[in-house]
Amino acid sequence: MKTNQLMTVAFSSGNVEVFHKTSMGNLTQLWAVGNHMRFADGKAHANLTTFINSGKTKEFIAELEKQGIAPFEITGKGSTKRTWACMELLIYAAEHISVSFHLEVIQTFIKGRLLSFRDESGDNFKSMNIAIDKHLGGRDGKDNLGVRIQVAK
Repeated sequence: MKTNQLMTVAFSSGNVEVFHKTSMGNLTQLWAVGNHMRFADGKAHANLTTFINSGKTKEFIAELEKQGIAPFEITGKGSTKRTWACMELLIYAAEHISVSFHLEVIQTFIKGRLLSFRDESGDNFKSMNIAIDKHLGGRDGKDNLGVRIQVAK
């Protein structure tokens, strides 16, 4: 799939938006979801600013940049401002927040291959739509959107 689709990834304690092509995810959302797990485990909330300003995180970010990986991308202004982080930094942040959350993030993105499956399914959906439009008889000039949705389900 050529377009960079924004996905909502469901974790046990909440959702995190992630762009499937660039693998950039909403760091603030990830932090909130991880902190929810910490709180459920009886632990105090972790502070995102403290994490970002720590020496180890700065060292990790410097290594990402050295390898040509953009660690952050900030979009919007005011209430629409979002901090997007690369997948490597998201996984690193999850490790800092909680052991159980770190494992869930690894299982979702690495073991579960969520982003690559999204790409493959998008390509397959496009092929399915072309086949429906081409081979569905008696529907010349009609919109096949409803048919596409039913077949996809």
